[in-house]
Amino acid sequence: VRDVKRCRRALRDIRRAGGAVRRCDLFIERLTTTAAAAAGQDVADAATAIIGRLSAERAAALAAFVDLIGREPAPLLFPDRVPLRDENDGPSATDLAMRALRDAAAAFAADAAVASLDTVALHDLRLRGKRLRYTAEAAVPVIGQEAAADLIGAITPLQDDLGCVNDLAELAVELASFLGDVAALPGGERLRSGAARL
Repeated sequence: VRDVKRCRRALRDIRRAGGAVRRCDLFIERLTTTAAAAAGQDVADAATAIIGRLSAERAAALAAFVDLIGREPAPLLFPDRVPLRDENDGPSATDLAMRALRDAAAAFAADAAVASLDTVALHDLRLRGKRLRYTAEAAVPVIGQEAAADLIGAITPLQDDLGCVNDLAELAVELASFLGDVAALPGGERLRSGAARL
């Protein structure tokens, strides 16, 4: 149990650190496209200023990610120390996989039934969808490719759409933060106008 907890913590930390780099990459890509197509110099200048800030954030996030990867693999190696399971010791791998899949599907369906257009609710639904998809992918060796393929195929586009909604919501927060800080920058009023239009 202790090894499992250490592994989960290590994976969580690596995922969060990698997610911080990905977040900056997504925002920079979207703002670069927007700046290139901007109608107005104020929008282009604001996008360029925000890209500069995000580039600095990305460099720091990447350094933290690389440092973490250099330190974290050890907790992930614990399965080498786990003895093989006795076939007579409880449910089979197939039973466990099906139970995990049913639980993940039920949790996703419950969230989907009450989901609203609120970004927090949609974010939670996206996380449930990710868990369902990853559970189905992990269960392929015991339940078969065909049994998992339809579910994975159905959930992936929805997960992508919900991810886009979440990315845009986070970008809106980034723009609001920039608006709060922009007054101290040279040409602040023009940048404020451009950021507001973004």
